[in-house]
Amino acid sequence: GNNPLVNVLQYELRSAGGDGKAFVRSVHDYVKSFSEVKSGPIYEGSRAQNLLLMKALSIKPGWSNNAKWPDETDVDDYSIVDWIKYGKGETVGISRNDASKEARSYLYDKYVKSKYRFK
Repeated sequence: GNNPLVNVLQYELRSAGGDGKAFVRSVHDYVKSFSEVKSGPIYEGSRAQNLLLMKALSIKPGWSNNAKWPDETDVDDYSIVDWIKYGKGETVGISRNDASKEARSYLYDKYVKSKYRFK
């Protein structure tokens, strides 16, 4: 991170009066302040968030019944994207043609953030 630079600049700004923290702070703390909202973390599409979303929607492994895609690859029972593309999302208002991050973010906000309290 930028902690060494932060420390040096804050030290120098203290000599001018004040603590220097108003002008110089850690990049990680600054970015973190924008990546979380009061109701929980912003949906980024991580594996953990997708598994939490699948749990909130009561999607259990085995939902695909060992189905295959037209190219003969397996439908992934642990993929929210596959669940949507296979048409299972239609039960919650998501078209099989929209497995976009925005669509999954909508589901995450609606089903995960409403069920779980984040601190």
